[in-house]
Amino acid sequence: MQVKKYIVMAVCLLCCLFFFAKCGYHSTDHNDGIPWEVRDEIHAISQKVVEGLSTGDIETLKAIDLDSTITIDEMVEISERFGPSMQGKEFITTSDYQSRCIGFGKKAFPIPSQSKPPFTILIEVECGKSYFTSLMSTQGEHADLSLSLVFVKRKKTWKLRGFYLGQIRIAGRNAVQWYEEAKKMADKNHLLPALLRMHLATGEILRPAPYIQYTQEFEIRRFAKSLQSDFEREHKYSFDVSELQSSPVIYNITSDFVKNDLFPMVRYVTSNSLDDAQALQHEAELMTKALQERFPGITDYYTHIAFKAFSEPPTDPTRVYTTYTVVVEVEDVGVREKR
Repeated sequence: MQVKKYIVMAVCLLCCLFFFAKCGYHSTDHNDGIPWEVRDEIHAISQKVVEGLSTGDIETLKAIDLDSTITIDEMVEISERFGPSMQGKEFITTSDYQSRCIGFGKKAFPIPSQSKPPFTILIEVECGKSYFTSLMSTQGEHADLSLSLVFVKRKKTWKLRGFYLGQIRIAGRNAVQWYEEAKKMADKNHLLPALLRMHLATGEILRPAPYIQYTQEFEIRRFAKSLQSDFEREHKYSFDVSELQSSPVIYNITSDFVKNDLFPMVRYVTSNSLDDAQALQHEAELMTKALQERFPGITDYYTHIAFKAFSEPPTDPTRVYTTYTVVVEVEDVGVREKR
């Protein structure tokens, strides 16, 4: 009986070991939990990647150990496409993650971040290998870029397995920050200013890389959809400003920037001549007042509104249309009190 008991225990232990080996036990160390010499080695390679991609220097790119998932020709092609947008920008390492998987085969698992706003990195690994994910970004640009790099260790050598260049912030704000601003505006029923911010929040910055996901992503997407429905129920983008003699037709309102200052860009069709600057300036000032009546709060958050006038609806995407743009300072037309 005693022998049978030990046999059963041994079988159970082997089953457990087989289960973990098959499923793949994984662990991840973050930043200071990673040996400094490993981080220094990865950071040196990362700077080579940045230099090689931004300059397109073949010798620098060839000096990077690549895994079988990337070829030097692909690196050169990516450098030609995206190098110009990286030139002159400094990429700072923001966080590092070293992951290990024990078992057989491949396994995908999420890595929770330790930063705010929280996000998750989803990576696929070969069990039995060590992986390193390094996140870098520019700082203080109007459109901050994100460079995420994934390395795998093979025979004591860290090899670049994959990377992604994306956008992480616009005007100093990430997707969650634009979303939080929009929520406060929507609570005041200022739907258009909120919607313009949600267009930014749900754009490219919502996913700095395909495998990086903010914890609040589903919440952000759900709010954007609900806000769009609320707006369409109460308003519509395309409408006639019939109270004005020139009867301009607004067909689109989007977000635009001067440096980091957000302002609405109103595109409309006018019956005035595009050569009559004085008439277009006066028309834009009158439209600013009309917009305040139609869209509560639109002038509460902006110092300027831009109006781009067309002589006909720009329905042909292959054509280049003549336009005239007027920028109206909101306080100059008496829409809100001077401060």
